[in-house]
This record gives sequence, C-alpha cells and structure tokens, in this order.
Amino acid sequence: MMHSEDSSPSPKFPERISKDEINALPIFRYTGPVRLVRTEEALELARQTLLQEEIIGFDTETRPVFKRGESYPTSLIQMATAKEVFLFQLNELDKLTGIKSILSNPAIKKVGVALRDDFVMLRELENFTERGVV
Repeated sequence: MMHSEDSSPSPKFPERISKDEINALPIFRYTGPVRLVRTEEALELARQTLLQEEIIGFDTETRPVFKRGESYPTSLIQMATAKEVFLFQLNELDKLTGIKSILSNPAIKKVGVALRDDFVMLRELENFTERGVV
C-alpha cells in the first residue's frame, strides 16, 4: 500500500485482496457522465471540480509493450468522483500542467490499485511529489 507523506491519519486497508474476495464483490456499472479532457478549457473545468473533492478514484493507461526493453509514456489519466469521470488525454495537454495541483494536494485522497507504478511513470513526464495517495 502506498501512502504519501502527509500527516493525516489514514484508514487501514488490506494490502491485498484475494481473487475469491474480488469475485464475491457485487458487479457495478458506472452510468454517470464521462468527460474527455484534451483542451485547456476542459482542463480548467475538470481541475476546479476535482479540487473540491476529498476522494477521487485514480488510474492511468499506457500503450501496451510487446518487446522487451520497449516502453511508452503514460497517455491517459482517469480521475473519478462520485458524480463524474474525467479522462485526461496527456498527448493533447501540456504535460501535467494543471493536474499537478491535484496530484500534490494531500487533502484530496487519490485511491486506486498499483498506484506506485502509475506515479513512477507520471514523474517521468514531469517532476512533482504526489500526496494523499492510498
């Protein structure tokens, strides 16, 4: 489990969930709005919304690799609130400008699976210190 270096107490979560535990969970389908963020205007609207949140779901996507030693930069960041999802197309934006204020904000908990690798890849695009990561 990855925790950023903030001083707020974090609830205790299991570090691993078994396949049986995952399979026992109910299936859920998100039906809310999905906002594609690839312009500066859309970025600012997403940023203003996300800065008001306490918890967001977080994930990244990278082009798959089929050859040893080959790698690609992160191409998409997904940030989800209880009401809407934002998909940040990084190749259309100025790196992480505008997003770093969310990633570095300890008051906004970024929750996801295997986030350590996501943040390693994001720091290759632009240097920042993530905070509030669970």
